[in-house]
Amino acid sequence: MIRSGGRCEIALEECLGKGIEPHHVKSKGRGGSDNITNLLWACRRCHDAVESHLPGTERFRTHRWQEEGQTEEDWISEQLDTTQ
Repeated sequence: MIRSGGRCEIALEECLGKGIEPHHVKSKGRGGSDNITNLLWACRRCHDAVESHLPGTERFRTHRWQEEGQTEEDWISEQLDTTQ
């Protein structure tokens, strides 16, 4: 929280201002850690927006294709190939 100075680091349009909730950029369920490099401090409204995957919040999450070093298009193509 020192890095953010107590402010929301996501700061969407409807931001409440105070960063009171930690947001994991790479979710813990996908192997993300509690390391400060994986956390953003967020107000409740911004955190809810990111967790709900609302448009415009993509940059506050990592995606499996990014973690695998692929482009989104290649990853989608690969997923389609495995389901056919």
